[in-house]
Amino acid sequence: MVLSRIIVLDTTSKVMWGEYKTDEGTMGAINISFGYFKQKRFDKKQIKFSMGTTQGICIGGQVLSGDLDDKRFYIDHLDRAVVLRKQFETSTDEFFYIADSAAFTKEFLKKADCLNVHVITRMPDNVKETKAAIQLTLEKLSELPTVEIETSPSIYKVFETECFYHETVLKLACCYSEQLKSAKTETVMKKVAKELENIEKVI
Repeated sequence: MVLSRIIVLDTTSKVMWGEYKTDEGTMGAINISFGYFKQKRFDKKQIKFSMGTTQGICIGGQVLSGDLDDKRFYIDHLDRAVVLRKQFETSTDEFFYIADSAAFTKEFLKKADCLNVHVITRMPDNVKETKAAIQLTLEKLSELPTVEIETSPSIYKVFETECFYHETVLKLACCYSEQLKSAKTETVMKKVAKELENIEKVI
């Protein structure tokens, strides 16, 4: 049996206010600045934090500049992932680096492949390969095996396939849950209503 050593990485932001006096251009200093604010306080400056965990234990963290883009962060952090892999991967523990969909970029995937870092992430819904995989999953839905896990919802149907994304080979797992259907339908309808509202404003 092959076990997995999983490193989960994510970022968050923290609102800042007041005056912070630092020497301009100081190397290694973070910028308290405007950026994409996960707390929706776009009127405030911020700093960002990253944290890596495994089995519920924090194994690393960083304080980041407020204007650092998540996509850029994940690309740069792959070098750190190589160090973590050397520390945690053994002959029986396969190393996986988990990141959210901000990591799904051509540059990130290519670099991860070159560094031999196994990544688990989510493909954005607007990617052509994602749409094709979803369509194929729906076509084969009645044939797919059922997988039950200890979460809520707990029953899934999973379709596994592969694709090329900008010359990088990806293994895909498409998960379907009947229990989530009503919630997803509600989310889609809200998006449709918002789009109609925006169209009416233009017209």
